[in-house]
Amino acid sequence: MKPRNILLACVACGSTVGLGIWAGQLTNGDTLFLTSLISSAVLITTAPSSRQGHPARIVLSHFIATASGIVTRGFLTPSPQAIAISVVIALSVILLLDVLHPPALANAGYAFMTDATTGELLALTAATAIVLSLASITISRVASEEAISRPSN
Repeated sequence: MKPRNILLACVACGSTVGLGIWAGQLTNGDTLFLTSLISSAVLITTAPSSRQGHPARIVLSHFIATASGIVTRGFLTPSPQAIAISVVIALSVILLLDVLHPPALANAGYAFMTDATTGELLALTAATAIVLSLASITISRVASEEAISRPSN
């Protein structure tokens, strides 16, 4: 990777994480799902043309994983096995729908274990998904324009 592209990827990744945290704090005074947010930002900025970085996959995977955690915590008591079940349920639905965005699966575990309300979790998920989707759209467009402007051999 060229130094210019490394710099752009790092700036984009840091900006995406910063915006995501800021959006989460505005939503309900909490930070976003940092594990999935940071992993998503790295994936989006370093592989902008990846299928897993498509905005629809980002939104659906984050919401499915969060919903899995919310539903599972209504039926199971907190334990490592229950968290694993929550993640497996989310992964099953995501794979069935073919909308995999791997970092989002962390939300299933977080949503299961947190004391946040369902409304707070959904608001945080929405903020996360919006920031990441906008970043994905912007970064993929910049990458496409750069590819178009490169002279062919």
